[in-house]
Amino acid sequence: MRIFACCNWGLKFLGPLLEYWRKEGHEVHYELGYNPAQHEWSDICFVDVCDHNAQVASRHKFPNSKLVIRAIDIEVWVGQPGGVLWENVDALIFGAKHIETLARSYVQFPETLRVVHIPFGLELEKWTFRERAPGPDVAFIGHRWSAKGLPLLLQIMAGLGPSWRLHILGTKSSEAWLHKYIEHMIHTLKLEAYFTDSVQNVDLWLDDKNYLIVPSQKEAFSYAAAEAALKGIKPCIHNFWGARAIWPDSWIWSTIQECINMIKAEEYNSRFYRQFVSETYSMEKMMRSLNEVCGVA
Repeated sequence: MRIFACCNWGLKFLGPLLEYWRKEGHEVHYELGYNPAQHEWSDICFVDVCDHNAQVASRHKFPNSKLVIRAIDIEVWVGQPGGVLWENVDALIFGAKHIETLARSYVQFPETLRVVHIPFGLELEKWTFRERAPGPDVAFIGHRWSAKGLPLLLQIMAGLGPSWRLHILGTKSSEAWLHKYIEHMIHTLKLEAYFTDSVQNVDLWLDDKNYLIVPSQKEAFSYAAAEAALKGIKPCIHNFWGARAIWPDSWIWSTIQECINMIKAEEYNSRFYRQFVSETYSMEKMMRSLNEVCGVA
């Protein structure tokens, strides 16, 4: 089949889907922005992220091409689905149920629109597993912006004590105040912290870590938590809205002290961490559902 896919966020989430479709033998074209000529050419026009691309795509209707949109996260928070002509869309996919709830709070979808929940998926074989144990190395992965909860993370590290090490992987946002605050608090609290903007191999970077903390106030999923779990690293996830529908209760904390207790507890079960993600959030499982909705044969 002929598939045209576009995403203003690049290939961060879309890349593995395109690779999967190409391996299945489909002809796949990708562009950053929506292209009506590609839409008309395709059997399926797949718009990843329900943003401006989705709004423009919904203003075109090609009888031989199915239009499918996937809503991820921040675009729903800022109201972009409200600008889509949903009567021209064949299917809408949400990766998280709480993001669907948010969208439905301000958009009335037509009854003709197929709306489905397909959880995010990972390529399991890309993440090397080994049995692990408690230790002093704590990881954080993510773009460093205000929604990621880095001030909470620093308070947790201070509560853990001086023998603990914090490893942060991710680029800075444009919020200069936030980064000066982080720098100031690391100095004030006398924390041992290491920063890495990017690496070619996240699997290798994670290999010597014992815990992965997700201190975010907002997430649709948290690939970082899933990736760490696949390696057998204990994930410690802040109780963002929707978290309990995605992750086991035993991985979730609501207060700084709860997170500290979770880390200092001797409970550690690498096999369970990997098993949960493997059974719940595999790429194969996601793609089977995605193909069914898109009509990919």
